[in-house]
Amino acid sequence: MNTEKKNEDTNATGFFALYADENDTVEEMVPTTRHFLWLDSEGGQSIAASRTSSIASQGVHITMLGIAEPNTTYPFKRGVVVADYIPKIWAGRSWDSVDGSGQVNIDEVDYDKGTLKGKFDFTARSVDGTQTARIRGSFNLQK
Repeated sequence: MNTEKKNEDTNATGFFALYADENDTVEEMVPTTRHFLWLDSEGGQSIAASRTSSIASQGVHITMLGIAEPNTTYPFKRGVVVADYIPKIWAGRSWDSVDGSGQVNIDEVDYDKGTLKGKFDFTARSVDGTQTARIRGSFNLQK
């Protein structure tokens, strides 16, 4: 995600739980202080959370293409759902979600009120393919 896009995103209120297990070590809860949500009733959702407002701060950014429906599961797959994971130690580039490695479950969505609730799990891989992280979490956000 580029800096301009991240700075334009809508801050959100609510709940965001994020857990990461980098390189099969131990799963850790990632405390998040910055949350944002973008909803488009004509197709497209984006949610993110990070430790701080810095672009290099550990966190996750998930983008769903198309219209989100409540009680629906979407696979991590290019053209459907993709994610960037910003690892604990920033090395200049986020890690990409691996196609087929997980899913986003949308429990509730209300475009008029600007709310989105659900959970996710996926594997992210560094660009050079040498590192991975298992990412999971849940969210209940309002823009």
